[in-house]
Amino acid sequence: MNIPRTIALLLVATSMSLPAQDVVTVTGDTGGPIELSNGLVRARFLNERGTYHEEYSAWTDAWRVLLRSGNALRPDPALMSNGELQGVSFTEASVTEASPDRAAVRLSGSGGGHFFTKTIMLERGKPSVEWGVKDSVIGV
Repeated sequence: MNIPRTIALLLVATSMSLPAQDVVTVTGDTGGPIELSNGLVRARFLNERGTYHEEYSAWTDAWRVLLRSGNALRPDPALMSNGELQGVSFTEASVTEASPDRAAVRLSGSGGGHFFTKTIMLERGKPSVEWGVKDSVIGV
């Protein structure tokens, strides 16, 4: 099952009752909660005890949470490294792009000797978000 594709389909199906906003909005900044929204999709990045969790919602007659990281249904990421499962936590978040057409947030963190950056992008009128992940090995 392709999770990002499934999420995109769910976002499309649940957000058809509201036209897109004219702009992408960004609230918050480094260190606190950050929110991206285009009227169809909302992506929130919440700092809970030093770790950022992601929350994705779609608009129907109100915001409906479709996916939230850091819980039993979608635990935080982990990496199998040297035969052991290593937890990965995103400890930093920053807005890397904010325009009326597009906004992006970069999460960064480490685990198991790896450094990760995850970029989440939202565009005006699109009923889905885009993700990109980069993995760098530390000390090699």
